[in-house]
Amino acid sequence: MVEGGPLKRERGAMSEEKTPLNMCAMSEKLIGYLYRELSAEEAAAFEAHAKTCARCAQDLRDFERVRRALAEWRIPSAPQAAAEPEGELARPSLRHVLRQLFRVMPAWGRALLAGATVLLLLALFNVHLEWMPGGGFRFRAGLFPPRAAEPEMSAREHEQMQRLIEGMLRDLERRQEDALAARLHEVTERLRQEQRAALADVVQKWNAEQRAQWALLLREVERRRYGALTFADLFFSGQNGN
Repeated sequence: MVEGGPLKRERGAMSEEKTPLNMCAMSEKLIGYLYRELSAEEAAAFEAHAKTCARCAQDLRDFERVRRALAEWRIPSAPQAAAEPEGELARPSLRHVLRQLFRVMPAWGRALLAGATVLLLLALFNVHLEWMPGGGFRFRAGLFPPRAAEPEMSAREHEQMQRLIEGMLRDLERRQEDALAARLHEVTERLRQEQRAALADVVQKWNAEQRAQWALLLREVERRRYGALTFADLFFSGQNGN
């Protein structure tokens, strides 16, 4: 048994207290009374009995002291992965975000993006496809705009194409931002649920271990009822037996 902390402070006050030799029949209800599992009538009966039974009163005081001492112990912290705050999530790079968005993009979105890219390239390289009577199609591309004497796209048509491309790009960016926001929300919710589940599991295991220790200690007290040992003597006895 550990000789330190809040338990050591209680040892001196309890080591000198002794109780009667025989175990009381009402001691079976001690655990239920401590954890508020008894009905109102049973709890009142036990409290009235503890006022007249020195053994039960002594055990009740010992258990209350132990509970106060254990309350000062710190519960082990939750796993590091589950305790990380949501605000410290690593910020993905732009390249990684674009790659993820391209993967989750539907087929029609990819086709739309490819078409917009092609149109943008055609506009940048001044690509022209013309039908010449008797000569078939005529394809021309260049880094510089054609001469004024040659047929070319009117300023109005060029402006309309630019507006169309800009609208398509804005729509694509909005869809990508919505998909990214939905993905981030999903990841945040999953992390929050994992944190809650991990914390609940730690608390549940700690409560189960505490209740098992109380039951084991109570059975040990009953087994040694032929002696004059109290629960305080058994639980807080030192290495020298004092």
